[in-house]
Amino acid sequence: MKTIKIKVNNEVFNHFLWFLNRFSKDEIEIIEIEKYDRVKEEVVKDLESALISPEKYVSLGELDTILEDTLKKYGA
Repeated sequence: MKTIKIKVNNEVFNHFLWFLNRFSKDEIEIIEIEKYDRVKEEVVKDLESALISPEKYVSLGELDTILEDTLKKYGA
């Protein structure tokens, strides 16, 4: 499903919603604009954070070695 953002004049807003509500939920889903904008902002922030984060990625073998060393260090 594709998503579009539409500005609707206040005078025709109710008529526009009436028209959209004629479609089934499988055909059209009405998303609250505030909710859409909030989710969009969260996704953008998460993406920006992921792109600048200093995380170091390791293979499963490296992770196993790190975990084994940690367990030995703390006597487990």
